[in-house]
Amino acid sequence: MAIYRYIAITPTASGKPLHKRGEIAADSPYQVRATLRQMGLLPQRVDEVRRRPHAGLLRGRLTHMLRDRRTAAVAELFDGLGALLGSGVTLTDGLELLAGASRARASTLCRSLAERVRHGDGLAEALAPHADWFTPVDVAIIRAAEESGTLGETLCELAESLSHRDELRTRLATALAYPALLLVFGLGVVIFLTTVTLPQLAAVLADAQVALPRSTQVLLGFGRAITQHPFLVGTALALAVTSFVFLMRQPRFARIRLKAPVLGPASMRAQLAAASATLARLLRAGVGFAESIGLVTPTLGNAALRHAFEQLRKDLAAGRSISQSLATDGLFEPVFCRVIEVGEESGELPDTLARLAERYRATAKRSIDRLAAILEPAAILILAAGVGFVVYAAIAPMLRITQAL
Repeated sequence: MAIYRYIAITPTASGKPLHKRGEIAADSPYQVRATLRQMGLLPQRVDEVRRRPHAGLLRGRLTHMLRDRRTAAVAELFDGLGALLGSGVTLTDGLELLAGASRARASTLCRSLAERVRHGDGLAEALAPHADWFTPVDVAIIRAAEESGTLGETLCELAESLSHRDELRTRLATALAYPALLLVFGLGVVIFLTTVTLPQLAAVLADAQVALPRSTQVLLGFGRAITQHPFLVGTALALAVTSFVFLMRQPRFARIRLKAPVLGPASMRAQLAAASATLARLLRAGVGFAESIGLVTPTLGNAALRHAFEQLRKDLAAGRSISQSLATDGLFEPVFCRVIEVGEESGELPDTLARLAERYRATAKRSIDRLAAILEPAAILILAAGVGFVVYAAIAPMLRITQAL
């Protein structure tokens, strides 16, 4: 799926046409023109947006990070707008009301949306340029809701779905944050002891001509490297972290992450819950399954899952069934594949996906709670072992002095 920039003409009541410009995601220029005609626009020019690979990758990651941070704000916006539409308020008035009740960035966004709607754009068309706030999935679902006349209900459902996804992400981040803080604190204590306290003790022992144990020598060498070559140590650490993150983003290593005890199943179920709920909503909105897969794939955080969904889309184009493709990949649980197969055969795939989303959301919560219960004592044990080793390295030479005396 590529990004296309278009110029189109829209008719007005005065008879004077207005030119509209924008960007839209599609598989081909033909699909862009067809989409524009469905929106009541007459396409004049469609060009593919070609960006440098590295610049596009950086821009995409930045956009994704911004959207993740704004999930709660978008959910609040959709929920408030859906409630206002349900009470009979017009779309423009609803956006203006939300602009007055929102914070600075959200308020500016609502006023921008209201301005575009006031000039004849639909809500989906107004949302599309704000890729740092709304995903292509949100735009597609809202466009289908506008066509079916169920915009208010759909916005409320979208808000609930975003809230569930943000809740799982927050739970997982909270489960990992406390152990990470403990380990960082422990590393800081070890660095302080090895660079400040232990060298002073070593100088006293050297004056007393006491041979240092091997553990003390190792820690002194570690502290000496930090104090004498901080730039090299920092560079090596940054390279190690960058290499680790890069490897973990590759499909092969991302698959290993999903197989890790406790953390892997929790992460996979949380992502499958969000993907299943989104697919169910897209299918109910009338979007084709292959197109729905294409919209959902970029929202997945794990590279192995993205690769599996991309392969599923290719298999569907080749005529294979959904369940066959999922089973061949070997990444998904047999229960997941079997439930999808039953839903596909019965023709109730949207309802099946919705039930799967609820099930995986509940199991993901339990897995994350179990993960938190395991990681906290594990981090404390690692911290105690690290500090204990440093203390032993400091006490061992003192024992040698006692023995000599």
